[in-house]
Amino acid sequence: MPNVPDLSVKGWITSPLEKADKLLAHFYAAEYSQSNLFPNDVHSFTYILQKNLNNQKGLESDLVEELTRYFNKYFLNTQTTATVTDDTGSASKQTVTITMTFETPDGKKFDLSDVVTVKGSLFDRYTHLNNTGVLKDTEDVE
Repeated sequence: MPNVPDLSVKGWITSPLEKADKLLAHFYAAEYSQSNLFPNDVHSFTYILQKNLNNQKGLESDLVEELTRYFNKYFLNTQTTATVTDDTGSASKQTVTITMTFETPDGKKFDLSDVVTVKGSLFDRYTHLNNTGVLKDTEDVE
């Protein structure tokens, strides 16, 4: 399975959890219009949200399809589910719950929760930025 390129001093990411962290962060941060050459290969959470305004089932379906397709480029047997629920008391807020499992060629199985619980993960830093407006420094990680 291919490694994930990184423009830091790490170079190519080979660790399965780090790869999944990068992929999830890229999915969260990517803009669909960032490539004219490969428009169907940009996997973008924001584009899926935009495309499925007021379409809860479409949002769930597209999230499953895109995340499965994206992670299957780097892992085997990706299984994804997504559910969208309305937050009570708010007309404009929804909760998106994504579960995913995937495995490496040597048969090791991983769960998406393994990735998001890694302290200092890129995904953790991006979600902190989204929720607070402040990018968490790697030194701020406990």
